[in-house]
Amino acid sequence: MLAKTANQSHSIFVMAAARSAKPYVINLTERTTLEEANRLLATCAPYPYRQLFALPSLRQQLIHYVLNRVSKIYVVAHHPRLAKKQYAPAVAQKPAIRQALEEGMDVIASSYLKRRTSRLPAPLPQPLSAAAMN
Repeated sequence: MLAKTANQSHSIFVMAAARSAKPYVINLTERTTLEEANRLLATCAPYPYRQLFALPSLRQQLIHYVLNRVSKIYVVAHHPRLAKKQYAPAVAQKPAIRQALEEGMDVIASSYLKRRTSRLPAPLPQPLSAAAMN
């Protein structure tokens, strides 16, 4: 038996099981986001994107950025492996996820690089030549 409940930003699919077991809530949007991030980063230029998003903190920030901007799909099931196999990733969400990933990569990378360059010391003044002093 399958029932669907939805609101503006979340869809929840409930899969009833014949026996009572501890139910699991599986976020299919997160899984799809991780898969799309891996695909997108594999095709990007090594610098800055692949290099920056190899850092766990920036990759985590990117995933959070996307998940805060797309609607989520959850599955409630008694067996997480079964739920993941039965429900294909949200194909309809992929364009929105990919757009949010691209936007997030630009925003996070530029912010990170701006912070790093602002911490660099100012260049030393050039010594005056003898002709300039006269």
